[in-house]
Amino acid sequence: MPASAFFDVELFFALSGFLIGTILIKTLVEGREPITRFWIRRWMRTLPSYYVGLLGLAVASGAGINDLVVNGLFLQNFQLPKPAILGVSWSLVIEEWFYLVLPIAIVGARCAGLPVRKTLLAIGIVGVAACLVWRGLEAMARHPWGFIRYEVFQRMDALLAGVLLALLKSYRPRYYAELQHIDSQSGLELWPSYTWSGSISSVTASEPRLMHRSSSVRLHSVALFSFSLFDGTRPTVGRLMRRTVTHVSIISYSLYLMHDQLFGLMAHLTGPGIIYAAIAMAVAWAVSYLLHTQFERPALKLRDRWFGDTAQMQTAATSQATQKAAARRSKILAIGLKAGPVDL
Repeated sequence: MPASAFFDVELFFALSGFLIGTILIKTLVEGREPITRFWIRRWMRTLPSYYVGLLGLAVASGAGINDLVVNGLFLQNFQLPKPAILGVSWSLVIEEWFYLVLPIAIVGARCAGLPVRKTLLAIGIVGVAACLVWRGLEAMARHPWGFIRYEVFQRMDALLAGVLLALLKSYRPRYYAELQHIDSQSGLELWPSYTWSGSISSVTASEPRLMHRSSSVRLHSVALFSFSLFDGTRPTVGRLMRRTVTHVSIISYSLYLMHDQLFGLMAHLTGPGIIYAAIAMAVAWAVSYLLHTQFERPALKLRDRWFGDTAQMQTAATSQATQKAAARRSKILAIGLKAGPVDL
């Protein structure tokens, strides 16, 4: 796998874990929302575009029913060989199982009378350590990276690391604020360590060794994640850059689903070269934009209409309560002024 793709997936997992961890803390740890509401909101975010893309690519490639069922149930990482369609969805499989398992653990802790916050912290710490140990044992046993890469539960350490950072932000905001001051400095300091370990591994063996396949994976996640702490509102970030990043982030999920198959198709039709790259990027962007506007965006609007946004609902409820309290105070004051000082 290209190094850049590997790094991007690790960073994506860490960022996703931070986002999902923040949502779960608000809704399930501090709140008492039904677990099904979290699942429905998540799945209405990820499944419509996924199934549309899956069906379209299955028809175009002539995939069989078995591949459709396996991909539809997010079981492709448990199957060898992997289905031929939507090969990039292996990382989405890990995400979907994470969405399913972690909320169950939180609700289970609550039902058992355990302190939910401490339980989530323990799950994060133990989970990260267990994944690293497991992957290290597999590396020492010479399991091929092509096998380790697709594991589901053993690859959740970056997601859980993001959850730990969400806990830090929610319950120790002062320490989180201090961490933000690091900006990209720690990333630049840690990057040479990863480069060195990767270079040594590539020289000494055709398959990366223990350092490269286990500990350096997490090292680079930390290095890259530090860049995400950068404050994008600073004047040094240009308006055009912010708009570009915003636009790409909006269609990023659809682009993630479609780009690999479309790049392969364009390579087959046009061949390698700069022209191929330009055409492939343009086609991938156009198809992704179409998928987002016609399926993903309507599904999100429907989701928000049916289930609402938790943060917005809480803000609206607080604002409504404040307005009612202010109205009551004004009414009492008006009655008092009308009664006069003697009656008071």
